[in-house]
Amino acid sequence: MRDCFSHLKHHYLFSVVQILQQKFEEFLREVAAYEEHIDHINQTSDALTASGHSESPTIQQEQRHVNYLWSELKDLANGRLEVSAVLCVANVIYLFSAMASE
Repeated sequence: MRDCFSHLKHHYLFSVVQILQQKFEEFLREVAAYEEHIDHINQTSDALTASGHSESPTIQQEQRHVNYLWSELKDLANGRLEVSAVLCVANVIYLFSAMASE
């Protein structure tokens, strides 16, 4: 019975890791899709500033802020991607070890 429980626990942990990895990959796809929106914001901001818009300083400030936040989000996502890869490898090693000991 203990071996059965152990096997179920390993299977459950593997499933949870797979679900988390799938959700993270979905998040990365969504982040990548927003790149076009950021490009559009920058193009519009540059065009408004170049045309001498009366709110150019505010537009430039907001543009810098959006770009800063975008950069931070991408950096965090890339860091999580590295953690996700390590977690995947660790999970495979853990499962292999569990199966080998059975």
